[in-house]
Amino acid sequence: MKTTAKISLIILTTLLSFTLLAQNEVDALRYSKLTQFGTARNISMGGAFSTLGADFSALSTNPASIAVYKKSEFTFSPGLGYTSTESKYLGKTTDDFKYNFNFTNIGMVFAGNIGSKDTDKPEWKGIQFGIGVNRLQNFNNRTLVEGFNNLGTILDIYHASAQGTHYDQLGVFDTQLAFNTYLLDTLGSSTNYIQAYPGGATQRKMITTTGGIDEMVMTLGGNYNDKFYIGATIGIPFVSYNEISTYQEIDEDNSVADFNSLTITDEVSTTGAGVNLKVGMIYRVTDWVRVSGAFHIPTFYSLTDEWQRKMDSDLEGMGSYSDKSPIGRFDYSLMTPMRLIGGVAFVIANRGSVTAEYEHIDYSTSRLREKNISGSFFDANDNIRNNYTKAGNIRVGTEWVFSPFSIRGGYALYGNPFKSGLNDQTEQIISGGIGIRDKHYFIDFGYLYSTSKSDYFLYPQVVEAASVAPTKQMFVCTVGFKF
Repeated sequence: MKTTAKISLIILTTLLSFTLLAQNEVDALRYSKLTQFGTARNISMGGAFSTLGADFSALSTNPASIAVYKKSEFTFSPGLGYTSTESKYLGKTTDDFKYNFNFTNIGMVFAGNIGSKDTDKPEWKGIQFGIGVNRLQNFNNRTLVEGFNNLGTILDIYHASAQGTHYDQLGVFDTQLAFNTYLLDTLGSSTNYIQAYPGGATQRKMITTTGGIDEMVMTLGGNYNDKFYIGATIGIPFVSYNEISTYQEIDEDNSVADFNSLTITDEVSTTGAGVNLKVGMIYRVTDWVRVSGAFHIPTFYSLTDEWQRKMDSDLEGMGSYSDKSPIGRFDYSLMTPMRLIGGVAFVIANRGSVTAEYEHIDYSTSRLREKNISGSFFDANDNIRNNYTKAGNIRVGTEWVFSPFSIRGGYALYGNPFKSGLNDQTEQIISGGIGIRDKHYFIDFGYLYSTSKSDYFLYPQVVEAASVAPTKQMFVCTVGFKF
């Protein structure tokens, strides 16, 4: 499908796009924003494990983490998520929620000692290899937006788009559906149209999304003299994104002539995989101070979209009509931004630790590419360059040990990817957890609470934006075995 109909700037400021039938800058942002999930220990400490190491989640942030392992280890982490979203639109407040169950981590690390017994001799002390999966993003959500709009209708968009086009040449994913359900009709000629009603109805949109980004990691690390740790990860992230949105306009008080309701249902799914390379280091300055750095090259995704739209109308005195578009399919590629991560950790003997890290990412460097056709993504890539910007993500965490128990806490602030004045998608995360550790096993529990807020436009040229505020909670349990 040609991507000639791009999202306008007003739609760029939304969490979800009105037009699901074209690959655009919204897709680029969706797969570039990542949150640290993984093990319960990582979650409970705000994802700040780049410098501490010896946690499987950190293989997706700083591969040198693997070099801190002294023993081989197997972990798996089931999690229960709960997302509630409050929306305010045209004076009305609505809310909805969704539960989801998934695995945030499963992996194994093999640690081997290769040094001699002469501990005074500087040398490589160990080599480690890890393989497994970490969850990097969770798309599970449900949103309901509703309000009474007496200044316009979504038919204004279809009417303007259809004008001057013969009814045999209307778009099969939009204006033709409106024509076939009598929401648009010809007047006087085959290229002049009228719409079923001018506006003044309740507008309602329900959006359900599922899926996530799960990254398979293969990591190799080395430990030099228990002082300098290095590592490299080949990451293969898998994308699964599914969205069902239902948009309705309803004449609830029977005040609009010849119109009862219209319904537009969009279904879209994105699947695919990518590849990236991460390298990192940790340096033990003293026994109680460590510093770290990591570099992620861009992830190169190969993605496939499938979509379909269904339109229904209920017109007073005329009856009900329904029409459905063909199933669309499009293959394309996406390059996400590179990342730079630096961190510091303070380790207080065997009693506890405090760690912090900063991640730099430039969202304006994402790029969409077509596999077989050149030039179709010029508009979307221009929007990426002009409207996204550099952002910083801050993660801090602490852990205190009362053997065999541990208590943990964390905080993360994910910066706004939009340039000033467009939108604010800053996200804050507060987390905590507890754990019990033995020589041969450990069990950790982690809890995450995330808040954010954003403007959401139901469709282009709508009179007012909805304020959408999702709250995400996640409970994770990690079980691990050392050998």
